Amino acid sequence: MTSAQKKKITGWHLQAMSLCDQAMAARVAHKREEATVLFRQALASERKAAEAVAGAPALEPTRSVLHRSAAALAVECGEHRLAEKLIATALAGEPPDEVAEELRELLEQVNLRRRLAKLGAQEQPRRAAGQGEVVVVGSLLFANATHANKKTIKILDTDGGVHTFDVRTNQLADIVKPLWEAKVVVTGEKHGKSLRLRHIEKASE
Repeated sequence: MTSAQKKKITGWHLQAMSLCDQAMAARVAHKREEATVLFRQALASERKAAEAVAGAPALEPTRSVLHRSAAALAVECGEHRLAEKLIATALAGEPPDEVAEELRELLEQVNLRRRLAKLGAQEQPRRAAGQGEVVVVGSLLFANATHANKKTIKILDTDGGVHTFDVRTNQLADIVKPLWEAKVVVTGEKHGKSLRLRHIEKASE
């Protein structure tokens, strides 16, 4: 790859990051339509950068990082199929372990969003709670009992945010069976970087 090509790719990436910053600022200012347009422009620019290095597996970690960034923007724009393709392309190369794990987590987000859209659920995002306490309203769409010493559930809110709660082993079966894919209200408490489940119940309609 020539220096001119690398310069062009860098330009696309920097443009995408600038547009993304503008989109976030517009969102904070409650200018949702403007934010949507800016996010889509950022996606178009970052996608160009990612596709330009797709056939150059030797350009790691740049190759996988650009694909991860483009995939995240695709998720932001609701382009789930495009996000899947970008993630698959990145994982088909040799991304660093840390980036590969981030790509898998992003793919998990895509799958959760798809399921929420299919359910047609109208959820509410995380709402304020007392100090050290977290309350989330959303759909229970994931449970993990594969680790002997750690069981988790994940709640997906309407903004696509995924909230992971640690649960006790004896709680998992009681939670998953009656509340799977249901709209729930979850209360947890912060414990270091983790959230521990305190209470979960079906949300009122």
